Amino acid sequence: MIAIGLLCLLALTGCSEDEAGDMLDDYLSRVNNATGTPVVEEGAFASALKSYPRHRDLLLQQEDLRIGLLDLVSLEKCGLAELVAARNSGLGKVLAASQRLLYEHRFLALARTCQDTLETDENADGKLTALLAEVIDAKERDIARAFWNATFAGPEFADQFSLASKPLPIAGGEGSAIEEALRYFIDLQPHLGDSAFTINSEDLEGHYYTLQKCRYGGQLLHSMEHLTHYLNAAAAAVEKRLAQKTVCFNGRPTPAARTMHTVFGKFYAGRIQPYLSRVHRQGHSYLVLMDRLAQQDEAPDAFLVYRTAQLRLKNPQGPWARFEQAIQHHAQTWQRLFAQCGLNAAGPSPAR
Repeated sequence: MIAIGLLCLLALTGCSEDEAGDMLDDYLSRVNNATGTPVVEEGAFASALKSYPRHRDLLLQQEDLRIGLLDLVSLEKCGLAELVAARNSGLGKVLAASQRLLYEHRFLALARTCQDTLETDENADGKLTALLAEVIDAKERDIARAFWNATFAGPEFADQFSLASKPLPIAGGEGSAIEEALRYFIDLQPHLGDSAFTINSEDLEGHYYTLQKCRYGGQLLHSMEHLTHYLNAAAAAVEKRLAQKTVCFNGRPTPAARTMHTVFGKFYAGRIQPYLSRVHRQGHSYLVLMDRLAQQDEAPDAFLVYRTAQLRLKNPQGPWARFEQAIQHHAQTWQRLFAQCGLNAAGPSPAR
């Protein structure tokens, strides 16, 4: 996990400036120069991305069971008294959300095991059986909130979606560690409180560490937004030049058209397209996993608004839809140029 953290740190800080931004800036500059019809100048642009909601707007209130001394003595027969005592200790009262989730899982799993044992015991204590049923009912209602507070309301997810980051580097990891962590939590949720399921604390915290140290979600969102902006800007310049009807004559390319063709082949197809493909592939996979994880019965309004605006694949106004629209628009615009001038997008220009 330390190695993963170092890789994430290097991706966030790096020894260079914003590599992807510089590459896209260079592409737009060359398109603007080649067309002679710039619509959008290269350089910084205003971001439309939304910040992740505040912790206090995401936190769900959890129940704290009040168990009297006599009831605690009864629960000792189930092995629950030790857990309750630890939870009520000084350290137990300030548990991190991840450890609170672990506690809730262990408590509910142990309580269910005890309940199963009592159901087969003809001499079982009726008061203990009733108390246990009441405790289990309360914990079953509460464990989904514990999971929410330990994921989307936790600091790890706030850092994961932090916009205090740059786009993904040109050459970087495939996000496999992040996706592994998300799959871990997706698989974990339905087993919470299952007496046959054991959560390894080290594994749990390792996945939290990965999510917190890699601001991968923020990087992906920045990458999609940057690509959207620059693809649309380049397409606008090409469209403006095409509208002048001076770039091709009788279906043959002018020198300006050949220069534009070279820019497309060398700087878009050769440099940007591989990066774009990686962002598209990783972005889709990431958003699908996040959507699965976010399917909770109870979620605060602040998160629902954020999720719709920023994480939904099918929101026509969201980053993903705008990204896909920009890819299509950019490709169609260049294809118009190639079709009008008899140029091949995938190969060298035809002979004069």
